[in-house]
Amino acid sequence: MSAAPINTSNTFYSEAEWDEQAWIDVIRVEYDTLIAGFDFNGLHSGKTPGNLRLLDLGCGTGIFARFLDPLLDEGIQFDTDLLDISEQSLTTCRANLKELEHFSTSEEFLFPIEAIANDEVPLNTSYDVIWALHSFTTVEVSKMKNVLRVLRRLLSDTGYLLIYQLNAQSSYQILHKYYLDSTGAAGRAYMEAEKTSQILTEIGWEFEARPFEFVHRIPADDRDALENYLQKVVLDHDVDAINSFEALLPEFLKEGKYEFPQKVSLLVLRK
Repeated sequence: MSAAPINTSNTFYSEAEWDEQAWIDVIRVEYDTLIAGFDFNGLHSGKTPGNLRLLDLGCGTGIFARFLDPLLDEGIQFDTDLLDISEQSLTTCRANLKELEHFSTSEEFLFPIEAIANDEVPLNTSYDVIWALHSFTTVEVSKMKNVLRVLRRLLSDTGYLLIYQLNAQSSYQILHKYYLDSTGAAGRAYMEAEKTSQILTEIGWEFEARPFEFVHRIPADDRDALENYLQKVVLDHDVDAINSFEALLPEFLKEGKYEFPQKVSLLVLRK
């Protein structure tokens, strides 16, 4: 039995089996929902002309930037530092951002997000925007207070930290917890937006929480897409995912489609 992952993003996203496009076809609704629910063009409001300095935590392959780029106003530019645990993701993200109108890349940091907690990463300072879009999922909770304290120091005086994170009642979290409980696989539960909110309150950083809801839909007869989706849930290419979730899947089957309702919070923070 494959163990549930502990920070195995590096391995998962470096494997040839990862079908990113099939994943994007299913989850594009969540980025469309985020873009509709937050004024990304407004990030430039009140700032002097010039590029916005962006730190993309857990950048992956730059999926969100690819969704956002066509919708940004003329003149907005993100000068982007990339941080990810996967060297292949950094390479792919840099190449993808080069094709976009409103993004350019500057420095790259090959580190897990937890490394920020110990000031082990020689990050720049005074970022106009730092975003962590679904990238706190596998971060160790015990490191989060220090991670957030460092991120606050890295923000410019008018900067934004944007955290997009799944809530406890999202299907993604429910599926992962079911996998851990039903298989006895080693691993820890994914971090939830509720926990991040609690930690932010404990360290005294005020924030706005914006709730979003959407549904991931997969045709019931598209077994490859379903397998790809469920393997992404547990970050393991080797697991027989459909078989592992066989007892739970009927709960999500609606009129010929598997529907996975998600609840997500966008946490908006200013320095």
